[in-house]
Formats: sequence, C-alpha cells, structure tokens
Amino acid sequence: MKIPIAFILIANALALTGFADIAGPSKVSNPVAEAALNTIRISPEGEKSLRLKLARVTAENVVIESLYPAKILPYVGSAGELVISDETFTPTSKHAITQKQIAADEKIAVQKAKLEEAKKSLARAEKLAGEKISSQREVEQQQALVATAQASLDAAIKERRFLGIDSDTFAAVVKIYANDISNIDTQADVRIVDPNGAAKNIDLVAIPSGVKSYSEGSVVNLIYKLQTQGIPKNVSAGQSAGALVKTKDSGRFLCVPGNSIIADIYGNDYVYVKVAENTYARKRVEVKQRLGNKAVISKGLKGDEEVITDGAAEVFGAEFGFGK
Repeated sequence: MKIPIAFILIANALALTGFADIAGPSKVSNPVAEAALNTIRISPEGEKSLRLKLARVTAENVVIESLYPAKILPYVGSAGELVISDETFTPTSKHAITQKQIAADEKIAVQKAKLEEAKKSLARAEKLAGEKISSQREVEQQQALVATAQASLDAAIKERRFLGIDSDTFAAVVKIYANDISNIDTQADVRIVDPNGAAKNIDLVAIPSGVKSYSEGSVVNLIYKLQTQGIPKNVSAGQSAGALVKTKDSGRFLCVPGNSIIADIYGNDYVYVKVAENTYARKRVEVKQRLGNKAVISKGLKGDEEVITDGAAEVFGAEFGFGK
C-alpha cells in the first residue's frame, strides 16, 4: 500500500518540531482535502516545544462597526437646522461668510426697528380707537403691519443663525451609501478616526446632532457633533476622516483571541480546537470583525471550546509541511 506523499510531509514536519507519541511520531488522523476538517495529535513534548497556549471561546456583547468616509466641518446653525457653508472651508470662503454675517446682522437691526415702529403705531391706533377718534379698521391694519414686521424679523434671525459658526464646535458629516442606511444605527455615537480606519492621528467621539440628514445621489449624509471643544489637535476644518458607525448587526457573538485565527491561501479562516488531550481539530470559522486583538466569530464554533492561540501558525505550518 502506497503512503500518500502529503501524509509523509506532514509526519516529517511534525517530527522535526520534536513531536513524539507513544505509538511513534505525531500524526494527522484521516487526512482530507485542505479545506476540510483535520485532526492533529501533538505529543506533550511537541506542545512544550511549540509553547502552545490555549484560550476559551467567550460569548460577548459586541458592537459591529463599519467604516465610512467623513469630513470634519465647523458646526453651523442650531439643533434641527444646518447649512454646510463650504466643505473646504478655506480662508476665502470664511471671509465670504463673515461678509454675509455682517449683512445679516444689519438686516436684523433694520427689521427690529421696523417692528418697534409698527408696535408704536398699533398702540396709537388702539388708543385713538378707544377714544372713538379712529376706526377699528385702522387698528386691524396696524396689527397686520406688526405681524408682517415680526415675520420679517424672524426670517432675518433664522438666516443669521444659518450663517453662525461656533469656532469651538465642529461637526462630522458622515457619508453612508444609500443601500447601507437601513442597517445603520443612526441614534448611536460614532468614532471619528483616520480615513483608513486607524486611530493614529484622529480618535474622537461624535454624537447624533439632531440635524436632518440630506442626500447626494447614492449617498446619505448624516450629521454628528464632535464631543470636543475647539479644533482638535492634528485636525483642520474641511479635513477628510473616517467614521466607525455602529450597525444593526451588533449583538452577542462568540469571540476568540486574534492570534488564534489562521488563514489559508484562499482566504479561509480556521482555528485549532482542542477535542481531547494532545488532540486538536482544525475548524473553519467565519470572522465577522476584528476588534483590536479579538476576533468576532459568526459561524463555526459552538461556544464551549478551547482554541490554540500562541503556536497556532506553527501547527498550521507543520500540518501542511511548510513549518519548521
């Protein structure tokens, strides 16, 4: 009977690492195709040589986040109202806004004066009507003028509010693809980070602003308010960033240490699960997300297992003949 070459390669690799067993060198039981399940027996000496460590699978409440592009801008307006003045917010655009602010302030002053005059005229008309000198019609006309002046003043104040930029408050405009919006938890805080998702230069918390979202083609823009005073270090107005946004997939998942995950050349992920003393099964898993040194698993584990952490890569290499 011919011995499969793959079996010989694996057995030799295991032997080179110091694996030994009562019945001889450590071996792979029932060798099958690479993508399928394999069981490996490792002698105590082999485990010691590889310095294997184990960790128990844990069940945890996990926040699943997705990365979307974002832009940091001065926070403009008030709750429920927002106008993006200029996404680049250059000195030129800032100067233009200042000029508009001055004009809006003048308009408010004029409307306030008109309202005060209209109120005085109404008071005179009411007094004359009470003395039977003028008619009630004159009073109604003056009331209409007061209402018109008040409406003009309200409009001027609203316009000025749109132009009001609080230099100590900044917003993050997060761009969500329209097809993804139904899976986004829009009421949750977001983390504003570097465009690539790292938190090396930018790491800020932003809360929902209450400002209505707006669409641009296939993108929905969500507005968040940065929880920081003043422009943060390493950040400038108009700067591109990334936003880690909580999804509705968040929930309770099985988790394993990140170094327990090994991947083959096809991108499949595996862990080695202890099934008996000195015996491990390679199981395919589906990694939902990596959070720091933790891997969130959506498929492949039951939850009561122990997995190899330190030494997992070496066992994988030995199993397929390319380890030490």
